Amino acid sequence: MICTIKIEFDPKWSDFKLELRKLIEKFPKMKNGNPNNPALFWVRNFRVTTRNKKLIIEGSLAKYFNGNNIEPFSWLDVRSAINKLSWEIGLPLEEGILRRIDIGMNFSVDKDVIEYFPEIFHLHCYQRIHKHKTTLRFENNSHRFNFCFYDKKKLVLKSRTNFDDIELVLKYKNLMRIELQIEESLPLFLKRKEPVKVSELFSQDFCKLLMKKWLRLYKQIQKRGVQLFPTETKGREDFDLLMRREFVETYGWEYLEYRLEQLVKQGSFTRGQKCEKKKQFTRAMLDKRSFIYQEHVNELNRKVKMKCFKILFHQLFKIPETVQKLVK
Repeated sequence: MICTIKIEFDPKWSDFKLELRKLIEKFPKMKNGNPNNPALFWVRNFRVTTRNKKLIIEGSLAKYFNGNNIEPFSWLDVRSAINKLSWEIGLPLEEGILRRIDIGMNFSVDKDVIEYFPEIFHLHCYQRIHKHKTTLRFENNSHRFNFCFYDKKKLVLKSRTNFDDIELVLKYKNLMRIELQIEESLPLFLKRKEPVKVSELFSQDFCKLLMKKWLRLYKQIQKRGVQLFPTETKGREDFDLLMRREFVETYGWEYLEYRLEQLVKQGSFTRGQKCEKKKQFTRAMLDKRSFIYQEHVNELNRKVKMKCFKILFHQLFKIPETVQKLVK
């Protein structure tokens, strides 16, 4: 679940340059990376730099511990991974501040990953970006919060850098990764004032909160329905719901916003009425009743639900194996 993290650590060294030089001599300095902001040294896949006499340690915790972020990396492994990294660097990193975190999950899907993208339609306050064929991103309009869908298998096969990763992804016909990237302002995303300590990753409640945030954002994404007239439609309420969905899917939210704003300007609507009308269209787009037909999203929704159930109850609540077998 937890993948890339960024730790800010204040070592409080009396002779910062001397102690830092010892670390630089201890670990290799690789030539690859951003030339404008080169790493001082690397601890396996973790990139280490400094800012204001603080160490910045950034990399994939899953890759560091497992060697890849394809196989399951559970909450139960997080403490071991942080302790291992702390021992290797020689610093108690659990006392550091968490500045970035990515929460990602892999899903074996029935169809080619890009076939799901047209039905993953809209997320309020996020910009839908589909510049690359195998990646769909929703980027927050104000902060560096991203929700991404991409073809993990094709990404690994294209890079061809790790033969073990290639062997792992070849086991899957299609492999989709869904990832929430909180690249800055983590306390703001979590709606709190105090900074997030690395040690909080050891907490069940904190990891459940991250999981719920991931799942809530996925559910808030409006999914496009197939343009068929459902036989299960009953009554005016269902018909109105269907027509609202069809309008948004056909013309888009930008056009709806323009039409509603025109009504406000000519005095036909108040601002409050416009807001309420947009809520009606949003409820229609998020409606989960069975009369809304969808092709691939139904499969994806089901797999997301099962994966979240597995993580919450098998890892975070530690249900006994006998009960797990009954659930399966």
